[in-house]
Amino acid sequence: MKTGKLAAGIAGLTLGVGLVTGCDSDNEPTTPEAPQMSMVNPSDDHEGTHDEGEASTPAGEASVLVRDFAFTSPVTVRAGAEVSIDNQDGVEHSVTSDTAGAFDEDVDGNSTATFRAPTTPGTYPFHCRYHPEMTGTLVVQ
Repeated sequence: MKTGKLAAGIAGLTLGVGLVTGCDSDNEPTTPEAPQMSMVNPSDDHEGTHDEGEASTPAGEASVLVRDFAFTSPVTVRAGAEVSIDNQDGVEHSVTSDTAGAFDEDVDGNSTATFRAPTTPGTYPFHCRYHPEMTGTLVVQ
């Protein structure tokens, strides 16, 4: 008879510990947040702050990151700056200005390319010629 009570006590304790460790405080499942994409300027010393999702280019150079069929955007550059495109997708993309002739650069899958930003300050929406749902904005200051 003592063995039965001991076994029942151990089973109850084990069940109680399992319930406590298996639940979080609000009993709702948690979903990990998607990673935030940010722009990194190789010449940037990583001091100061940048607006979320926007690349600031004090040295006049910037990079457009292409990943998972999306551009990082907006990207802010100085007029006439060199802009790098880092295509991390396995397929070719383009960075093509919606303003005819402002800029149009193809970049093969898993490679990089560069183009010169327009010399006239303004906001330049762009897209991928191969995947028109991909859009972004280049801000020239």
